[in-house]
Amino acid sequence: MGSCCNDDLEAGFDERVAARDLADHRRDGLPDDQRRMLAALMADGVADRTMIDIGGGRRASGTA
Repeated sequence: MGSCCNDDLEAGFDERVAARDLADHRRDGLPDDQRRMLAALMADGVADRTMIDIGGGRRASGTA
């Protein structure tokens, strides 16, 4: 599969990092900024709709 990222970004995100990020998410839930965004969307009437957070990858790329 091709990649849209440069080699430096690819080197910093592997299965180990993905597993750690998933464990963190399962333990801690959404980060505060995402919780606020979700609350604003819910207040705007998106309950019972399907949504996807595509994210920007800042945390995974180490630029947060």
